[in-house]
Amino acid sequence: MGAWGRCPQVDARRDHELVAVRRSDGAQRAVRVPLGFCTHHGLARLAGSRMELISVMYGRTFPFDDIASAMHEGRLVRTTWEGGDVQQEVVYDGAFEFPCEAADGAVYGLSGRSLVEVGGQTWSCSESAVMGEPVLCGDFLAVEMFAVTESLLLIFDRHALGQGPVGCVMLPGPAPMTLHGTFSPSYLPALTGGCDGLGGGG
Repeated sequence: MGAWGRCPQVDARRDHELVAVRRSDGAQRAVRVPLGFCTHHGLARLAGSRMELISVMYGRTFPFDDIASAMHEGRLVRTTWEGGDVQQEVVYDGAFEFPCEAADGAVYGLSGRSLVEVGGQTWSCSESAVMGEPVLCGDFLAVEMFAVTESLLLIFDRHALGQGPVGCVMLPGPAPMTLHGTFSPSYLPALTGGCDGLGGGG
């Protein structure tokens, strides 16, 4: 990304500004954004003075201890920022959270109980479970699924998302939905198999 780091964010305390911070010296630039409060960003791209990023944005602020009541309001937005000009476009028609973007531009995230590729396939877990934040690992996508008494780590081929997980690992006990992580490709061959009956594709 050149000199500007991949850490733009919306600061709700300053009336919805998009702020970019340069890694090398902490220099900042900011611009007001129309669509408002943001919870998560995907991969930011910088070409010259033009920045483009995907984010989940909400039209209002809300206290984080009440986030569950607002989750259905998040929309996936692509923001293009060049100089003082900001253009924003909603790119997914429905609730969206936890965006992640592959190097080839494919965007993944959660919409309700469904793992979604924007403009592509989906896979949904059962009504008795929910999923956490998806994490990209090369051509694979890892996501944790939480049920009442157990948690599973599911591994998907991101190019065949609708076919369901290609591997899964039963975790030792229930894990909190706030669990985050990164994954090494070297572990993936050991995680295949044992995923029948977990949900369905689309």
